[in-house]
Amino acid sequence: MNNKKFLMVAVGVFVLIVGYLLSSGSVNKLGSVNRSNEYRATSTVPTGASVNKSTLVSNSSAVFGSVTISSTTNATFVVKNASSTSDVSSTTLATFAASSANGTYTFDAVAERGLILEIPAGFAGSYTITYR
Repeated sequence: MNNKKFLMVAVGVFVLIVGYLLSSGSVNKLGSVNRSNEYRATSTVPTGASVNKSTLVSNSSAVFGSVTISSTTNATFVVKNASSTSDVSSTTLATFAASSANGTYTFDAVAERGLILEIPAGFAGSYTITYR
């Protein structure tokens, strides 16, 4: 009778240990994003009074995550689905007017061609763009 109790306790402990080991490997420790799907970020820089600037963020398929506006500017800011600054097939993903409020704007939009930021002359805002 003692052997049966010992065997039951040993099996119970074994099941608990195996269950813990199996479940701890599948828990996502990064929150809602898998390790291979983290967002990358880039920030805008002020332009001169007469300088337009286009920044190539990604020249291949990407996901346009979000734009966080920390300080507004007196110029319109555009995010495009394009593979280069001269891509004639580009489409506009987002346009932020000079009066856009500070905050985070989430898109999670696919940009099949790539991501281009069009920063106009006189831009002095502080925006952070996330993508993957």
